[in-house]
Amino acid sequence: AVDSEVLVITNDVAGLVLGSSHGLLPCNSSGCLAALGKMPLPLKGIEQRALLVQHLAGALQNDPIHIRGMRYVLHGSPDYFENSQPLWTGGYQQSSVWEKLWRCLPDNNQNTWNILERSLITHIPQSKWETLKIREINPQEILRRFMEVGFGDIDASLFTQQERDIVLIEAENHEELWRRIPFHETVNGKLLSVPRHNTFLETNLSIPGELLDSVSVFKLSDNDRIRISQENYIPLLDLVSLIRVFLNSPQPHTYCIEILDSLQSLGNGFHINHTIRDLLRK
Repeated sequence: AVDSEVLVITNDVAGLVLGSSHGLLPCNSSGCLAALGKMPLPLKGIEQRALLVQHLAGALQNDPIHIRGMRYVLHGSPDYFENSQPLWTGGYQQSSVWEKLWRCLPDNNQNTWNILERSLITHIPQSKWETLKIREINPQEILRRFMEVGFGDIDASLFTQQERDIVLIEAENHEELWRRIPFHETVNGKLLSVPRHNTFLETNLSIPGELLDSVSVFKLSDNDRIRISQENYIPLLDLVSLIRVFLNSPQPHTYCIEILDSLQSLGNGFHINHTIRDLLRK
């Protein structure tokens, strides 16, 4: 796993050449950890480092040099050899979408040296994670952080439909959070957050394309859980809503036929409320 030549000599040779108090590290797991913790030796790829971690994990002691050596093997970045910030990894069988989101946070999007492949820590007991400052990426903590800093740094187009669904389901019990995530697809293919006003859920009714810049109509999801959230949080595009959209448009008279057709469809039993009555008068 070390990408340089390593000279190994016997203790007898070391004694003859350097004297009995030569101070060379023994060629075992503990000595290897100590050597790695003294200076940032060049390392090979993840597979080789994961194999080295497997052999060294049992020798890890609560010693600053040991800890620095093991952390260096894990992150493999010489520039951060002395850094003691937490090392992050995805949860067991956790979707990769959470790592993608984690990387979008302003604190994390400059350099991801401290994101670890899960395979690197397989053989490290969780009892030693705190010593090494290893943390699992927590979905709720990521979403809480985005609520603080905003979702402006997220390019929703880089996430697949499945990934977007996973995030929306995680937020389903928190309406304001669910609304603010920019993973909601409109009927004209845009990915947006869900505003509080001029927002509707897709039905068999339709709004002319030229009016879709002033209102948002969100596509009904194929996912059952997301569809339940949509129905709870987004009003349906019904005939009354459609009439309001027409009447609030810059030139409502151009939609007079559509307005009359909608009123007729509502039937004689419909009572026009004050808002629509006022708009009609105007």
